[in-house]
Amino acid sequence: MNRLKEQKSLYLLQHANNPVHWFPYGEEAFERARIEGKVILISVGYSSCHWCHVMEKEVFENEAAARLMNENFICIKVDREERPDVDHYLMENVQALGQRGGWPLNCFLTPEGKFFFGATYFPLHQWIKLLTEIIRIFKNERHLLEEQVAEIEKRKEISLKSFLSLEKENFRLSDEMLQRLFSSFDLIHGGLKGSPKFPMPCFLSLVCILSTQSEFKLSSDFIALTLRQIKNGGIYDQLNGGFFRYSVDEKWVIPHFEKMLYDNALLLNLYAETALALGIETEFETVKGILEFLEKWMKLPDGGYSASIDADNAMGEGHYYIFSEEELREATGEKYPVFRRYFRIEEDSYLEGGRFVLRAPLSINQNNGPAISEGFSKEDVFDVIEKLKVKQRTRPQPPIDTKVVVSWNGMLLYGLLKAWKVSLDKEIYEMAAHLALFLKHKAIDAQTKMVFHVIYDGAPSVPGFLEDYAWLALSFLTYYCASGESEYLELGLSLLDAADNSFRNAEGKLLFSNIDIPPMNERITEIFDNVTPSPNSVYCRALILAGKITGNYHFFEKADNMLGSISYAIEQHPAHMANWILAGLERSDKSGILKVPRERLYDAYAAIKEFRNPRLIIIPQEDSSEESLYQLCTTEACLFVSPNFNEILVELNKWN
Repeated sequence: MNRLKEQKSLYLLQHANNPVHWFPYGEEAFERARIEGKVILISVGYSSCHWCHVMEKEVFENEAAARLMNENFICIKVDREERPDVDHYLMENVQALGQRGGWPLNCFLTPEGKFFFGATYFPLHQWIKLLTEIIRIFKNERHLLEEQVAEIEKRKEISLKSFLSLEKENFRLSDEMLQRLFSSFDLIHGGLKGSPKFPMPCFLSLVCILSTQSEFKLSSDFIALTLRQIKNGGIYDQLNGGFFRYSVDEKWVIPHFEKMLYDNALLLNLYAETALALGIETEFETVKGILEFLEKWMKLPDGGYSASIDADNAMGEGHYYIFSEEELREATGEKYPVFRRYFRIEEDSYLEGGRFVLRAPLSINQNNGPAISEGFSKEDVFDVIEKLKVKQRTRPQPPIDTKVVVSWNGMLLYGLLKAWKVSLDKEIYEMAAHLALFLKHKAIDAQTKMVFHVIYDGAPSVPGFLEDYAWLALSFLTYYCASGESEYLELGLSLLDAADNSFRNAEGKLLFSNIDIPPMNERITEIFDNVTPSPNSVYCRALILAGKITGNYHFFEKADNMLGSISYAIEQHPAHMANWILAGLERSDKSGILKVPRERLYDAYAAIKEFRNPRLIIIPQEDSSEESLYQLCTTEACLFVSPNFNEILVELNKWN
């Protein structure tokens, strides 16, 4: 019997009619495995994943494969967005085997819950061959599985200890660390070297901040190149706005077509930060494109934002977004040759099935007259875009997963506040205010103050993980700095305490990401950034902000302990520890703090825009004497105090 029909997760419901006897993740499945003495199969994916759909249709709807699975395995389906702890645990084990991770992720455990093998997508014939071999070994050579379990545990223990064993008292960016960071740059196409190519917003945010500091001798050319290549490539939806998840090639041309809230939230923050720090005004056009996309496609009636948009529609992967040459000729008429050059309709943007991915020109002078390409005006571009959108509306829309992931919405709130800081746009501020209010009322239990991880149709579900507490704390504290609403300060500080009480590792200085994961009963410590930053690094940045707001050195001490505990890992792998490095920079003396009366907050934000100092924090003051209305401080002391804001601006100018 398939037990997924009553689940709320869209991904699990997509498998509810499979002939496989799926269990949802839980004790019922694990108890059945122990009683029946069967191998556990845990298959992990998410609703917008193309290859998850492929395996579901090819394998899990196949009667022969289902019969083999049902007779010999206890089969469990997991939505990785609903249970990131399970996904991370299994991914860590797969990587300990030396295999590349990804989704769908299919893992095999002993009846007692010990991992022994896992990999990603399998076509039908390979899947049946794999199952048959596992059945044979389990029946006849079970000792081999036990040996594999022991070897995997040993590798994981050695790996984590190697990164946490060498501590340093003080965080600093060494020349060797910077050299390792710079060596990962793709100086031709932007981003990190290699393919597939993920935007990696935290890494790029770090590069942006470093390029504003003269002591690091890093040109802003690389970050400008990268953001231009991403925005003008196929990874950006040139018609509807918003970014796809990643590019399969090194040139950002051919995307994987799912759109994730976390990507767009973090890229919103990145493009806004670049516009603020480097004064690249064209990057704010991208910010507006992301915001328009989010409001039209992902905003839900109750105030939260959907998790993702599927890569596939009813016609196939990416079908909604790509066009045949015939369709493009129909939309452009006699100007097709010019249009073809403008949108770079070339061989490298051609997909199987005779369709093309649209790209934008790499360089457009937006403000110099109507002509942006010889024989092709802005009005021509807008006209073609509208015609292509009309064509899109005749196609089935890709499904939207409307579950609200709390941590991802926290990322979005943080990005909205950065966009407001750059623009002081009233509509952006209202978007942030509405989202903050939604998260305050829907993501946190009013009585117990427990944080939830997902919200389905307004109803919270699944207890929160460290990532939820950390992102809510950071975004609420940031919202307090923008609004002066003290309830968000109190809420942010209480979330830091709650996370410390729930997730603190008694033997170390880092926090676990989860409470526990039955039946493995193994708690996870995440230190490396992936596409999203590690929850520990986000929590560390929230501690530093709390210290700056309150002046309580206790927060700084906790952050210093965290930074010290992973200093060796930062030094060895800086490109994958970018958010930690950002935390270290925010902790440094050069990270300024401007304290102003709450009623003058907006004026202060308006006045400091021209300084382009992304590390300056403005903090509202409730009580201040007439003589010390305005204070310019570091994390260690206040260095300049004045009742005159213009004097503060003069002093601030010396800091830049």
